[in-house]
Amino acid sequence: MIEDDFIEEGQRIATDAKSRLATYGVKGSPMPS
Repeated sequence: MIEDDFIEEGQRIATDAKSRLATYGVKGSPMPS
């Protein structure tokens, strides 16, 4: 189902964002704004 795929992708993105937050800190990116 499309809805299930969307939820699964959202969870993957959220996990990736947490990984980046842990790696780079609050700014979430090593690059300057």
